[in-house]
Amino acid sequence: MNQQDTNLNIEQPQRLLRMRDTFMLLIGSVMGSGIFFKQADVLKFAGSPFLALMAWILGGIITLTASLTIAQLGSKYTTGGLYAYLKQIYGKFAAFMAGWVQVIIYGPATLGTLGMYLAIMLVKFVGLPLKYFPYLAIGAILLILIFNCISNSATIKVQFALSILKILMIGAIVVAGLMYGKSQIVITAQSGDNLLSHQFGVAVISSLFAYDGWSAVANMGREIQQPHRTIPQTLVHGVVMIILLYMLITIVFLQVLPSNLILQLGKETAPFFGHYAFGEIGGKIFNIGIILTILACLNGKMMTFSRVVLSMADDDQLPFSKYLMRYNQKSKSPILAISLISLIAIIMVLFFDPGKLSRICIFSIYLFYLMAFVGIFILRRRKVELPYKVPGATVIAVIAIIATTFVLFSEVLYDWKSILILGFWGIVGIPIYYLMKTKRA
Repeated sequence: MNQQDTNLNIEQPQRLLRMRDTFMLLIGSVMGSGIFFKQADVLKFAGSPFLALMAWILGGIITLTASLTIAQLGSKYTTGGLYAYLKQIYGKFAAFMAGWVQVIIYGPATLGTLGMYLAIMLVKFVGLPLKYFPYLAIGAILLILIFNCISNSATIKVQFALSILKILMIGAIVVAGLMYGKSQIVITAQSGDNLLSHQFGVAVISSLFAYDGWSAVANMGREIQQPHRTIPQTLVHGVVMIILLYMLITIVFLQVLPSNLILQLGKETAPFFGHYAFGEIGGKIFNIGIILTILACLNGKMMTFSRVVLSMADDDQLPFSKYLMRYNQKSKSPILAISLISLIAIIMVLFFDPGKLSRICIFSIYLFYLMAFVGIFILRRRKVELPYKVPGATVIAVIAIIATTFVLFSEVLYDWKSILILGFWGIVGIPIYYLMKTKRA
């Protein structure tokens, strides 16, 4: 092995993540911009404050049932996340397609959306012209990319600190909103409210972006201490806490701002809320807090998405796998894997708006989550024992399957053109799969 290989590659990553680290990684990966920026989208598609709150609740139910189901798989297959689960249940081709979509679409789309939401905050905070919007989004992604390449252990420590700050800030929002709210929230059903319309389904899928990231911990299995115990406990406890906080934040937004004003402000609801609820100085502090939470979310997701690349590279499923699977010896980070995800995210920033991009990323990943939910019953038929068992697992999995099918079908009815684009990039992976299969043979 030459000197270059010595500097770039270590055989096994270190298990640096303890229970508190994985819990804060989950909080950091999930609780970012979505709960603040998706209030307007959810309200717009839902059509009323009551249905908006119901959309957030159903999004929470889907997330909880999904996390309880995935936690069982995570206790058995501790490395590789969704890619590893589908590989064990359906075989290599299904696993490849899940991994491919995560690497090419889901991961970069999520990072790109977060980068654009951060750019919105910075433009409003600094007072820059809108023409700088894409450059700020790209700059944010590059900043987190560089930070992730410097030191894996430092990244974990910063993630922990930012997650603590995030929880404190959200607590302050809830307390201040409930104390000083000025609007009269109407949460009773109105005539014409329809929980089965495809518009309501799109509202739910919009809320799911705010909940997204709950499965990220499973991608880090090779770097987690005692993953069989840590992964399921982190998923269950963390998701329950997030759902409760999201319900409170949604009530606060509806309590502080009139619903018609939220619809009018759209993506600018979050920066406006800070000044409206806390005044000039308090609003600036609030907006700084949101900027830091988005940075924490970007950091957490970049860490976890790159590990999907590693899992695929370990199986020689991607071109240049031997390079993509390398960890840098000094930083303990998979630099090339992180760079690949970031590069695709930057390209997406140039061609998509954050609203559509966020729905694309949720649709793409929930297609494969749905396969994993069904996979629980397949493993049961094969009499595979799962170390972590959830009471009422059958009912929970059925709820996850039905609710997920509803929101996916709703998105197809609403934006079938984007789904076709998504399908095209998914199909591009098929010849790559067989090319790599032939190469291995």
